[in-house]
Formats: sequence, structure tokens, C-alpha cells
Amino acid sequence: MVERILAQEVEVFIDEDGNALGAGGGDYMGEDDHELVALKRAIEGTLEEWEIDVLEIWEVAALNQEQQQRVDAANPGFVQHMQTGLAKEYAVEHWGWIRVHGTNFEVHQVTDEALSRMAGYAEFDLEMSPDRAISINEQSTGAYVDMTIQNINEYVQMGQGASMYQRLARQPPGLY
Repeated sequence: MVERILAQEVEVFIDEDGNALGAGGGDYMGEDDHELVALKRAIEGTLEEWEIDVLEIWEVAALNQEQQQRVDAANPGFVQHMQTGLAKEYAVEHWGWIRVHGTNFEVHQVTDEALSRMAGYAEFDLEMSPDRAISINEQSTGAYVDMTIQNINEYVQMGQGASMYQRLARQPPGLY
């Protein structure tokens, strides 16, 4: 699976706890795309009382109106994002998830905590050497930078990861 992720054949999310989700990692086994992974997470926290089997839900249209309202009440705007194919952007912006495609990492806002999750995932899950760079894109500003895992870890340890990112960041040529 590591080879497929690095070859950009599959994408994953890193959730707020540092778990890899989707594309055969973390809590969701299989090849779920980002939209489905986000939908499953939104459902898990809101529809247990109806005992929805999240493994049988493949799109938001599979939910009835009452269920959609319940999901949207817990995650304002999620249903509209899902209906327009933007659930992965919702997860990055509202839940603090990190989208990973090869060695490209997309986060809503760069923080030391987010940088730590990125470096940990790259080093331990993707088995990348500390001297290898990853590309980090900040969704809220469009800025991006390439940083080595070792530099990220050093800056984060000193409490300067996010500020160093801001100093090094460039404006985008576009998302990956």
C-alpha cells in the first residue's frame, strides 16, 4: 500500500488523531474515496440511534431527508458539500483532517500539531527517510512549501513549525 500511496495511485486522510483513513488505512478498510470516508465519519457520530450500517451507505442520497438534516445539524453545511462533491474540502476545513496524495499534504491551516501529524505519517506510515521532503499546501491561504521531515520535526520541537512554514511558504501555482 505504501508504494501505491507514494505513486499517487490512492489518497488518504489523516484525521485529527493522526489515524490514516481511507485507501486501506486506519478505520476504513478498502478503497473508499475521500467523499465516502467523510460521509461515513459524519454518519458515525450522528445516526447511531437509527443503527445505520455505514458500510452500506455510498452517497448522501442514500439517507432520507430526516437523516440528512440530522447529519447537517451535527456538521453544518456537510450535506451541501457532499452533494456538490466537496466533502473532502469540508473534512479538511472543519474537522482539521489532512489530505494526502503521494508526498503532497493539504491542510486547512498549518499549525505545529498539523505539521507533527504530517511528519509522523510520512516517516512512520509511508516509511520515508527523515531527509526526504514533503509538499505542504495550506488550503486557507493557498501557500505551499516543501520541507524535509527532519526539519519539520526540529521546528515543531522548538515550537516554531507553523511560523517557519509561514516564512518559507510561497503562493500557489495551483493545488496538486
